[in-house]
Amino acid sequence: MKRLKQLLRSLAVILGGAWLVSCAGLWVFQEDILFPGRSVPVDAVYPGQVGARDVWVDRPDGARLHVLRMPAENAKGTVLYFHGNGAWNAYVGSVGALFGDMGYDVYSLDYRGYGKSRGARSEAAMLADALAYYDQIIDGEEAPIIVGRSLGTSFASYVAANRPVSKLIMLAPPSSIADVARRRFPVIPSALLRFPLSTDSWLAEVHAPITIIHGTQDNVVSIESGRLMKPLLKPGDRFIEVQGGGHNNLLRQGEVITVLTGELANP
Repeated sequence: MKRLKQLLRSLAVILGGAWLVSCAGLWVFQEDILFPGRSVPVDAVYPGQVGARDVWVDRPDGARLHVLRMPAENAKGTVLYFHGNGAWNAYVGSVGALFGDMGYDVYSLDYRGYGKSRGARSEAAMLADALAYYDQIIDGEEAPIIVGRSLGTSFASYVAANRPVSKLIMLAPPSSIADVARRRFPVIPSALLRFPLSTDSWLAEVHAPITIIHGTQDNVVSIESGRLMKPLLKPGDRFIEVQGGGHNNLLRQGEVITVLTGELANP
């Protein structure tokens, strides 16, 4: 019995030590996990983006943000795009082409530390960046359509809750980064998260029409996380489940293209 108690105590110490190491690792490396995008020289040329133009948003703390403008001929409106955490502006050409073919000028923001954007990250700074991006690009013009993908839906919903927008379209959204963390690391306290990004709390403040599109086989952001936001939707808002759709192939699903074409038929 004594040996069993000693064994249990040793096991508890080992497990406790492993938990503390995991907590410390999440605290130290969570930016690398959440924002894996890499920096490129500010004079880098992104291939395959003919006609795209650089726009710069300068921030009071010295950060400088890169926005890629992808203009459409005879544009009928504007799409402000917030990409996912695994992309940056070098890889949004297909998105620009998709919405450009529907008649929209498309702008895409690179977050701090992504692509040509520079600046120290914090949740407050990045949320303020999203509003500054809107304010500089729109500058009193007609309310844009806001499109967010994955992590980008957090910034998209924040903007839509705080600025005039005509529509909010969310692709594979987590209800919050805290929820994603709970699902992946259930024993790690959510209080350790420096970027909880509570999409659900901002979504409740959005007055514009909302469309959420989520694949049922998404193994990056579980559709269960997205479904947590269904009770927050207004009459007329839509939550569309794409059967068999994954995370990275969502915009290649015919059903999704049909939905987006309908949503963007009018500004």
